[in-house]
Amino acid sequence: MTKINKKIVIAALARDCDRNLPKIIKLINELRSNFVWSEVVVIENDSKDDTKCILLDWEKRNDGIKIISQDYGVLTIPKQSNDGIKPLVSFYRIDKMTMYRNMYIKYIKGIEHEIDNVIVIDVDIESFSVEGVLKSITKCEGKVGAIFANGISIRKAFDIVYSKIFYDVFAVYEYPMKENFSFTQLSLMETFESIMNKLKRSKNIRVISAFGGLSVYNYKAIANLEYKVVLNHKNEKEAICEHIPFNTEIIKSGYENFISKEMEVIYGDGHSFGSVVKEYFPKKIFLFIHKTVVILRGLGNKK
Repeated sequence: MTKINKKIVIAALARDCDRNLPKIIKLINELRSNFVWSEVVVIENDSKDDTKCILLDWEKRNDGIKIISQDYGVLTIPKQSNDGIKPLVSFYRIDKMTMYRNMYIKYIKGIEHEIDNVIVIDVDIESFSVEGVLKSITKCEGKVGAIFANGISIRKAFDIVYSKIFYDVFAVYEYPMKENFSFTQLSLMETFESIMNKLKRSKNIRVISAFGGLSVYNYKAIANLEYKVVLNHKNEKEAICEHIPFNTEIIKSGYENFISKEMEVIYGDGHSFGSVVKEYFPKKIFLFIHKTVVILRGLGNKK
């Protein structure tokens, strides 16, 4: 087999993901076999399951695997607070994610080897398309700064797939560029609808930012970047996704970013009822249901 003449680094965060981790490791090993040189760095913290053991065994049995494991004794996703801030978008969580991601950025900058591309992957996903990554990475050069995965959530009934929806809307920033990016529940829903419609019409969608569980980066576009925490200006107890400031800097440097429909990542069916409503109901009905749920929750909290 002729290998792709590119040198790549694969970076990941890991915590309590032993259920699918062996499968993702197998896919990463398959992906690596296609390149002339590759290295993997995984930042692991505070796992309570077998994640640490699986990762350390992977490091022991394979060349070019670096596992950086440390326990901090803190939660990455905080418990629900009384102020109504969702834990997944809290400043606390994004601050932690930023710290962990900058750990692999620091490691990559210290690698004494020429690097063409960096692949950032979530290892708690269900699967990803190796072929989709290979097709994308050959395009991620020149003025292409990043290619993001088409992260999808699959719903099944009796093992029959009846729906696929775009999942990682929190990391998406569509054009036009704004002075300060911010989000609301409504804006997230509008972005979700926009991306779903564009994926029906195009294999590649030009965006400022996305992620989808896997991103291929042109290393020249990110060599001097770090992740940072940016407040959500619509609610300063929240923070925007850490991928958005990072990817925005790529655009500011003159590169272009895309979502690739072919680079598919499967998250599985662990999505919320809100995603179901957003897919099947018109916007006005969704907003009515959402408002009703908020009111009912508020009444319940007053009891």
